[in-house]
Amino acid sequence: MMTIKAKELAQQLGVSAATLSLVLNRKPGISDKTREKIIKELQNLGYGYLIKNPQSEAQLQKTIGFVIYKNDGKMLGLNSFYPLILDGVESTARKYGYNLVIINLERADIENQIRYITDANCVGYVIFATEMKNNEIDYFENLGLPFVLLDNYYNDRRINTVKVNNEQCCYLAVKHLVEMGHQRIGYLSSGLSINSFLERRKFSMEALISFGITDMDKYTYNIGYPIDQSAEGILPILKKYKKSQLPTAFLADNDLVAIGAMQGMKHFGYQLPDDFSFIGNADRPISSLIEPRLTTIRVPQERFGAEAIFQLIQQLQNQESSFTRVEINGELVVRESVKNINQ
Repeated sequence: MMTIKAKELAQQLGVSAATLSLVLNRKPGISDKTREKIIKELQNLGYGYLIKNPQSEAQLQKTIGFVIYKNDGKMLGLNSFYPLILDGVESTARKYGYNLVIINLERADIENQIRYITDANCVGYVIFATEMKNNEIDYFENLGLPFVLLDNYYNDRRINTVKVNNEQCCYLAVKHLVEMGHQRIGYLSSGLSINSFLERRKFSMEALISFGITDMDKYTYNIGYPIDQSAEGILPILKKYKKSQLPTAFLADNDLVAIGAMQGMKHFGYQLPDDFSFIGNADRPISSLIEPRLTTIRVPQERFGAEAIFQLIQQLQNQESSFTRVEINGELVVRESVKNINQ
């Protein structure tokens, strides 16, 4: 903790106490230019002795950034699961001897904020890029630093990517519904142009077709995101169609869309899963707390983050290696939201 003397010294230098602490303790997190300026002023004032003995150059250069990239914030707000993957990110970085800094970037101010990565002295970084769109990757490629994209990809870019195997995940969900006797299966869309969501809809349809079910488009509804919006969005559909005109089970973009639809249906008077069954995707913590508890697809979040850091370190150690796209498989988590209609 900063002492009173140190706080007063920070005020005298015109910097924050946190910035002064980084300089005194030889820690990364500020630009070299700022660090050199403060060190010079400290020495001129006779306080150079406060600066800890320098670490080795190699240690100062071993900082990895974990960049949380937000476009509109709908996917990476309070309901996001990104805090759940941080354990894997941090532990893997430490395992290989790297420091980790977390950097939040907003698309609206990306031209100014992109320098945060270089100011933190990062030798490479992982971008949690769920909300990244179109050519926004250009800002990062222009930095000239190694990076790995997490939860997104671009087929036309030479970059390393770690993402969910949505094809495998959707197949597991469809297979479970079919085994439970469902043949009229619908899809609930968030309406968001997220690559992962677009993949899930595509692969859900392909999986259904492989089981001889070809009418998912007929039962696909855009109901909004997150929970409150999807709960409202399902109501016009329930008012327009009788139960016999609707599917017996629904897949969804993710858990929050499914949970919102479930809440709307219960408010409308339907009993779940007796009247309708649901499978979510991502296994958010709330999925095991609602009634009925949501059957969903779980992706091991710790492995998800750890793999991204591992791929980055491989790239740092061998920057001439080929680029890869690693896909993490999911597993079906069976709870109570799917009715067995075979019985």
